[in-house]
Amino acid sequence: NTKQLRFEDVVNQSSPKNCTVYCGGIASGLTDQLMRQTFSPFGQIMEIRVFPEKGYSFVRFSTHESAAHAIVSVNGTTIEGHVVKCYWGKESPDMTKNFQQVIQFFIALFKVSFLHIYIKALEIVDYSQWGQWSQVYGNPQQYGQYMANGWQVPPYGVYGQPWNQQGFGV
Repeated sequence: NTKQLRFEDVVNQSSPKNCTVYCGGIASGLTDQLMRQTFSPFGQIMEIRVFPEKGYSFVRFSTHESAAHAIVSVNGTTIEGHVVKCYWGKESPDMTKNFQQVIQFFIALFKVSFLHIYIKALEIVDYSQWGQWSQVYGNPQQYGQYMANGWQVPPYGVYGQPWNQQGFGV
């Protein structure tokens, strides 16, 4: 029948990032629950994908070692009257890695875009013209001297000191 697999061999047959077990040969009765019952003793199951019409499933564990133990233990056993074959699931493009690559791309894009906007802003702002503010907009100090009701307001340095304006203060 099926040759007994050794953990040391199986664990090294696939990348340490691969945590997916292929289980095939179950011609009938293949369900998510059956796979969960069969594989849960070997570690935390992250995901199960069952293809009953094709007679196989994929079980993704939280660790590579858990998956290796599952392969060694379940391969060659009988499930629902069928002898099953277990081995490493094909390392599909790692979704976490792909997600990280997408995030890094957008971070780089944002940095470039932000830098471009910042440089454009520096090109637009001509610091030499800042001294012309009072010529264009008037002297800002003039605005604080009168309130809307016509009362005179003391210069900013006077606040907190005695001051007499129409009977207020000293």
